[in-house]
Amino acid sequence: MRTTLTILLISLFVNSYSQRLTCNSISKYSVSDIYQALFQKEYSISESKCFGEKIANLDKKKGLKRVLSLYGPFTTGCLKCIYNKFGFTMVELGPNDIFNNNIIQFIDSYNGVMTSILNKEQRKELDKYAYKSNLIFNFFQTTLNRYKVVKMNDSTFNFKMSSDTLENLFHSDIKYLKIEIGESLNSANNREVKYLDLKYNGVNIPINNELEKKLFICFDFDEMPNRYDLCWCEILEHKYRITIPIKIK
Repeated sequence: MRTTLTILLISLFVNSYSQRLTCNSISKYSVSDIYQALFQKEYSISESKCFGEKIANLDKKKGLKRVLSLYGPFTTGCLKCIYNKFGFTMVELGPNDIFNNNIIQFIDSYNGVMTSILNKEQRKELDKYAYKSNLIFNFFQTTLNRYKVVKMNDSTFNFKMSSDTLENLFHSDIKYLKIEIGESLNSANNREVKYLDLKYNGVNIPINNELEKKLFICFDFDEMPNRYDLCWCEILEHKYRITIPIKIK
């Protein structure tokens, strides 16, 4: 039964793009349908451009405000945040490591029509973030920390943590950062403290004559205000987890 269902789904997928798309029929398809179809058949640049312009104009009439993009290892949240500031959502269609000129043309023509409603000042701000390469927050920066472990007695040690990298990025906003610490993910015994409390006072963690311990640390940015200059906004992922081994001296 499962094999039959799989074959049926594959057949439906192939048949859905068996007919060649045209600019006259394109309104029946979603942007993801068109993205997949551009991989299945050969289309001209002018056809791809027409698809993008026509779908974008239809979406504008529906009141939709969105932009299309491709994702990859070198993309950041910058454009996603700045578009969100202007009321747009970003739709990621697929990876950017497979170049397809028709897909690029489709995305460019769609976005060109969709963003034509931006005013001059908004366009200037958008261009500023489109090529941003410094002072950008990313997950890796939550791993660049300093740790201090002091054994209090045979049953307790004090743990402190600080991050020059995050402090240099967020400055006074670092006070909004919260840290959850525990010996396992989602444990009821995990503790949540403010970053500055953890830096200066630390937390006492119980031990049982252990020389080593593994700590799970979650960086919680939920209360961090928007910082578009750092490519940081409320629509990005706000929790980042790392695991660190601790040697208890």
